[in-house]
Amino acid sequence: MKRGFRAVSVKAVQAAILAIGGAGFTALAPGGALAGPDNAVNDTVIYWSGDLALRGSGKYSLAFDGGFATALDGDIGTSGWIVTADLGYSHSKYVSSKSDSFYTSLLFGHQWQSPDYYFSLSAGLLFNSNDEKPSGGKTDGDKVGGALLYGFETKAVDAFYVQSYGSFSTVYDQVYLHGKAGYKTATFTYGAEYTFYDDNDSKPTHQIGAF
Repeated sequence: MKRGFRAVSVKAVQAAILAIGGAGFTALAPGGALAGPDNAVNDTVIYWSGDLALRGSGKYSLAFDGGFATALDGDIGTSGWIVTADLGYSHSKYVSSKSDSFYTSLLFGHQWQSPDYYFSLSAGLLFNSNDEKPSGGKTDGDKVGGALLYGFETKAVDAFYVQSYGSFSTVYDQVYLHGKAGYKTATFTYGAEYTFYDDNDSKPTHQIGAF
């Protein structure tokens, strides 16, 4: 079998790749990925994502994030040790303030692959650099800290579906948790989802939605 990679949808990647982004946020990369042909053995997945939010009255935010995950045993689709790296940038503008944020991380962990589920657990370092105007806020400046993340997803088709991922970072004591529960078919997945976020400079955020 030939090793290599080509452009495919993230949902076509056998391993669910998790990345730290947004200064400590954890998310399944929604933008796209590079992986190998279905009959190839691939040791690396490259992922990317982008986000734009318009809030009216000149307020907006945009973000770009990308990275890679490499299986140290040479096959990203099987259980084993993995190394994940991430790089991102975000810009936010409000009525009387704006901020630019650069962040990067390097994580080492293990993934468990089975016919029924995927689970990963990783830990490492996170660097975050915020340039805020006006300056002097709690989250302004550069900071390095530790990060811990997990990811879980069921694989069964025409069955109950669960997905959950989250992270904790010592950079501003950020906590991010996301969970989905529903039903998965061969063509689509639907259900309810919940997101929680908190850090030491804001009130806890709770979001409930559907997918």
